[in-house]
Formats: sequence, C-alpha cells, structure tokens
Amino acid sequence: MNYILEVLINYAALISFFALGIDLVVQIHKIFKRKSSLDISWLGITVRTLGTIIILIKFIMVNDIYLIVGQSVIVVMLVIYLVEIFYYHGSSNKNGI
Repeated sequence: MNYILEVLINYAALISFFALGIDLVVQIHKIFKRKSSLDISWLGITVRTLGTIIILIKFIMVNDIYLIVGQSVIVVMLVIYLVEIFYYHGSSNKNGI
C-alpha cells in the first residue's frame, strides 16, 4: 500500500509542476502578444526564478527524479518568462490586451 501511495504522490507532483508550467506558457504568450511587460515586476520574477533554482539544487541533492524533472520544467519556463520580461520591458502597445 505504501508503494501505491508513493507512486500517486509522485505523479500528482508531476501534474502540479506541469500545471504551473502551463500557467507560465499562458503568461509568456500574453506578453509576446502585447509586446509589453510594463505591468509585470521583473524584480519579483527574478527572485522567484532564483528561489526555484535553489529548490532544484535541493531536489538534485535528494535525488528524487520526479521532483527534479518537475522543477526543471518550472526553471526553464521561469527563465523564458524572465528573458521575455526583460526583452519587452519598456515597450508599450497602445492597442494591447
């Protein structure tokens, strides 16, 4: 019974990570479409990205493949998000969404 619970928790964790990734994809698409990131705090996203990288390092030390894969996806998405925020920072689209 412990094995089944562990498997369920591992897959639930992966699904959670991918759900967060989908949210980031939506945000990335929104910025790309508007060509502006003026309403987003680049400092907040930078801190979140650094924190996520630290958590990834911890998961690597624990050697839990499910957490490593999930956290890696989130780190990649946050880095893309952060780069896009810096790229479009200062841009404005008068007809934006």
